[in-house]
Amino acid sequence: MAPATSDEFADDDVKAPEHRNNAWLHAGACTAKGLRDSNEDQHLLLSDWCPIPEWPAGLFAVLDGHGGPAVAILASKLLPLKLKAELEAEVDGTACWRHPKLRRAAVQRAFLALDAQLGSKAVSQRSGSTCVAAIVWPEDGGGCRVLLANLGDSRGLIVCGPGSGVPNLEPGGLVKDTVDHRPDAPQEEARIMAAGGLVWDDFGPARVDGDLAMSRAFGDFRLKGDDALPPEEQKVSPMPDVYEFACFAGDVVVLACDGAFDVMTSHEAARLAYDELVSTGGSPASAAQEVVLHSLRLGTMDNVTCVVLQQHSAMPGSLPEPGAGPPEPGADDFVPR
Repeated sequence: MAPATSDEFADDDVKAPEHRNNAWLHAGACTAKGLRDSNEDQHLLLSDWCPIPEWPAGLFAVLDGHGGPAVAILASKLLPLKLKAELEAEVDGTACWRHPKLRRAAVQRAFLALDAQLGSKAVSQRSGSTCVAAIVWPEDGGGCRVLLANLGDSRGLIVCGPGSGVPNLEPGGLVKDTVDHRPDAPQEEARIMAAGGLVWDDFGPARVDGDLAMSRAFGDFRLKGDDALPPEEQKVSPMPDVYEFACFAGDVVVLACDGAFDVMTSHEAARLAYDELVSTGGSPASAAQEVVLHSLRLGTMDNVTCVVLQQHSAMPGSLPEPGAGPPEPGADDFVPR
C-alpha cells in the first residue's frame, strides 16, 4: 500500500487514518479532499457509543456533504444524540432497542427528528448531506448484530469473513450492500412526481428538478418546501432505508461515500478492504486508507471517506457448525423501507 504521505497524493490532503477498538470489534477511518477545493465529508467512529448501559453498541457513519459542509457537520453532531433518544424510548413498555421492528422505527424517527432540527437552524437551503450509519452490538452467545441506515448515495457493505459460512461465497465476498437513493429509481421517481417535482436526466445523472442527483438526504430544504406533505413524502426525503444483519467473527462492514463508488463497484471495494485487512494482520485503519487511496488512483473527482470495522476473532458460540450456512434472516432482516 502506498503511504498517504507519498508525492502521489501530495495534493489530495489525505488525512492520517484513525483507529478505535473495544472488547469485541476494531474500526478505522480515512478521509481525503481529493481534487475538490475542500473536504465536505464527515465521519463518526464511536466504538464505545453505548447508548444503553446494558446494551453496549458502537456507532459508525459517513456523511457526504454537498452545497457546503454545514449540514454534514451539524448532522454528525446530532446523529448520536437523536439515535440515543429514540432507542431509549419505550413502546408499550418495551425499550425500542430490544426488538428489530422497534429498532428500525426508532432509527427512522431519529433521522426525521434530526432533519427537522436542521430545518430550524439557519443553514443554507442548498446545503445537504447523505448519511450511511452502522450500529453494531454483541449478541449473547457470540456474534454481533449490525444495523445499517442509509440516506442518499453513500453506501454500506457487509463483507463475508472466514467464519460466516455463507454458501458459495469466499471470505472477502460481498454479502449485501445498501441501495443508493437515485431520483430515477421507480419508487423514488413516483414520490418526487407526486410531490410536484420532475426527474431530469437530459444532462448526466438523473436529478430532482434538474438540481439534486439523489432523492433522499439531510438538508436540501429548497426541495422540501411543501407544508402539506409529511417529510417522507417531500421531493427529497429524510427517511432512511434500514437493514439488520447477523454477523460472525471476522465479518467486515465497509461504509464509504460516492467518491469511492464512482470509481469502484461494491464488490471491488469489499474485496479491496478485506484483502488489506488480511495483508496487514487485521488493521481496519489501513483497509479504510487503502479504499481511499485506490479511489484517488482511479481518478475519483470527489472527496473520499471510508470507515471499516471488523468483529474480533471468534468468540464462544460465534462460529457456525461446519457446513452450516448463516442463520436464516427473520422477518426484520434485510428489509429497507
